[in-house]
Amino acid sequence: MADGMISLLIVSLSAIMISALVQMKQSSETAIRNTVLEYDDEYENRIREIGDCEITCPDYSAEPE
Repeated sequence: MADGMISLLIVSLSAIMISALVQMKQSSETAIRNTVLEYDDEYENRIREIGDCEITCPDYSAEPE
């Protein structure tokens, strides 16, 4: 009887640990995805700033007259 209870306890703890590991994996994937999206937004904003500057900033690369 005690062996059966110990086995059940081990199986239950294993299931809890597997569930926790899966949840940690999903949390880390979500955090990575959010970080990538955040950097992607910053990159797009920077490209827009550079594009706006090319339109409005004087051309300093031209030869002086």
